[in-house]
Amino acid sequence: MRRRAPHRPLALTLAVAAPAALALAGCSEAKPQQAWELTYEVTVVGASSPRMQGVSYMHSQEPGKKPVRVDAGTVQTTPDAHAPGTGQWSTKESVTDGELAEVVATGEVDGTASCRIVLSDGKVLATATSEVGKTVTCSAKTPVR
Repeated sequence: MRRRAPHRPLALTLAVAAPAALALAGCSEAKPQQAWELTYEVTVVGASSPRMQGVSYMHSQEPGKKPVRVDAGTVQTTPDAHAPGTGQWSTKESVTDGELAEVVATGEVDGTASCRIVLSDGKVLATATSEVGKTVTCSAKTPVR
């Protein structure tokens, strides 16, 4: 005569197995999201004033957070001793991997503005140059590591 295994209700099996599966799933850690350190650079050429208006850029408060726009407003540029009539402004910021890095600025009506986004490893992520008196925008998604 054959012995039969005791009959276990499905609900009891699931009640025991589900917490065990969840506990094991907690053992695998998610890779923390990283952020790039980058430099936003803006240069004005031929402007009568050493300032730029409407300057804004994207910044992540911490790795893994979506970047937010920072409104810097009107900024003073630093004159370039080697290039008269040229002024530069820059800021070092952080932007989460795979998110938008962007800088926007408007030079004076008689000058052109150009911008660059440079990653911490030296790679130039974006460049642009405006027409005289117009707004310049550099934007690109940061690489995912």
